[in-house]
Amino acid sequence: MTLSVHVDEISMLKRKIEQSEMSIVKHQAHTEKGTCPRDLHYVAKTNITPDEEFKTEIHSIKREAERNS
Repeated sequence: MTLSVHVDEISMLKRKIEQSEMSIVKHQAHTEKGTCPRDLHYVAKTNITPDEEFKTEIHSIKREAERNS
C-alpha cells in the first residue's frame, strides 16, 4: 500500500468518527429534551382494501366537489 492510500483511509476514518460524535451529540440533546428526531417518527398507514361501496361513494364525493369548484 502506498502512503496516499493510508492517508485516504485515515481521512475517511476521521470523517466517520466526526459523524458519529455529531450523532451522539444530537441523540443526547433529544434525550434531554424528550423529543424524537423527525426521521425516526412512525408514520401510520392504513391497510384496508376499499370495497365497491366505498369506491362508489368516493367517486361521487369527488364528482360533487369538482362541480362545486
